Amino acid sequence: MIIHGAGMNLRSWDLIVPYLQQHYHILRYDLRGHGLSDKGPNKLTWRLLFEDTLFL
Repeated sequence: MIIHGAGMNLRSWDLIVPYLQQHYHILRYDLRGHGLSDKGPNKLTWRLLFEDTLFL
């Protein structure tokens, strides 16, 4: 699992993913409220983003 930084999106990994895929199964996603991801009804907190990661 690779996660982009704050203010970025999953596309920030586009250049490195082809190399990683040679050896690993890759999961990447947009953090809630980033890229194409909706932020949802709750206030964004680091705890909420952490819980999203645990869910995945």
